[in-house]
Amino acid sequence: MDTNRLREIIEYKKTLDINDPAIMDCWKKEAELLSENVSETISFIDNECTDDEFYWLCEVFDDVISKTQSRELLRILIDRNSRVKDPEQRESNMVDLNFAKDSLD
Repeated sequence: MDTNRLREIIEYKKTLDINDPAIMDCWKKEAELLSENVSETISFIDNECTDDEFYWLCEVFDDVISKTQSRELLRILIDRNSRVKDPEQRESNMVDLNFAKDSLD
């Protein structure tokens, strides 16, 4: 997975207004990158991903889980969320992670 590209997309997305249609393109690109190789995604999420990056990626985890159907990745996402320092951010992330859980067949 191209983590540099993923980080570039996250940084660009942060500059956009919530109603900007370009956000949809960012979500699509993020989901594609995160779905390419589950083991690389797990390694990134578990070892390199900052709390802020995790927060900005949470909104695409339902698409990633839907595409990959990886229970292991979902487990890592939930575990990673438990290590997020900010309790409000952790709670917000969990809303998206529950959507991701629902994406498993």
